[in-house]
Amino acid sequence: MTRKAVLFAFKGAVSAGLVWWLVGQVDMAPLAARFARLDPGWTLLAVLCLFAQFLVASQRWRLVTAAIGKALAARAALRFFMIGAFFNQTLPSSIGGDAFRLWYAHRDGRPLGEAFSGVFVDRLSALFVILLAMAASLPWLFALLDDPVARWSVTAVLVGGLFAFALLFALPLSLLGIFGRWALTRPFVTVARDARRALLGRRYGLRVGAASLLLLGLSAFALYLAGRAIDVDLGLTACLLLTPPIVAIAVLPISLAGWGLREGAVVVGFGFAGIAQADALAASLLFGLLLAVVSLPGGVLWLMSGRRIQPDEQTRGSSP
Repeated sequence: MTRKAVLFAFKGAVSAGLVWWLVGQVDMAPLAARFARLDPGWTLLAVLCLFAQFLVASQRWRLVTAAIGKALAARAALRFFMIGAFFNQTLPSSIGGDAFRLWYAHRDGRPLGEAFSGVFVDRLSALFVILLAMAASLPWLFALLDDPVARWSVTAVLVGGLFAFALLFALPLSLLGIFGRWALTRPFVTVARDARRALLGRRYGLRVGAASLLLLGLSAFALYLAGRAIDVDLGLTACLLLTPPIVAIAVLPISLAGWGLREGAVVVGFGFAGIAQADALAASLLFGLLLAVVSLPGGVLWLMSGRRIQPDEQTRGSSP
């Protein structure tokens, strides 16, 4: 068995085990009853909200590519992002989808290092804004999370994450230049410099940050809509407060597309908001299923793309 197969099996087992354990902790009758009352209108709104995420996320990636080199064309950025999103749902982790984004950006005419940096910095921008959102909402989040263990866990993630970004942004350029002399550390130096341009630069920093913040808001609203689709009122305020830590947990590369981790975080987090375990689990499962459905067009685009980049994808977009 290859290493990739072992990794896929391990992460599949983690996801299946976590979901199975969570299902075993709740009464299945209320959960099944929720899905039996699935409302098409709310479901459609949740799907549209999730698709809007793709539009915003592809534009953020385009802004990052413009900040560090050549901007992707809007149409190409959306197409490549949707293909990556499809593989995020089908490969062992989001790294698989990012690899497809990197490869398509490279085939679209960018040097491999620039393509890698663009995808990596795009990911960093999402994490940076998640941490900032958690820090800004900390008083209200602590008011919701009245358990000391939960508060200490959130604090540890915040302190560790913000400290890492402080190092990334504060290292002197002269020191980065020294590390840039070595082949092993050169890619990390490039990412550090590109991250500063994309996240802290006057021209693109605010727009990249705003896009990341909008994506968080869309995630929170999509989760809220998924709850309403099965007649569960998660509370929009609770969704806005809990979505950043939930997303931070779900992106950990130890499960398939966040399955299991996301459900556990939703059940625990919304438990503090007074939501029954079965209701929170049902909302999270529906959210994950809808995300998988919205990602399916990316698979179709991948099958249609063949081995050649179409002419419209080879054109360079003007700076966003």
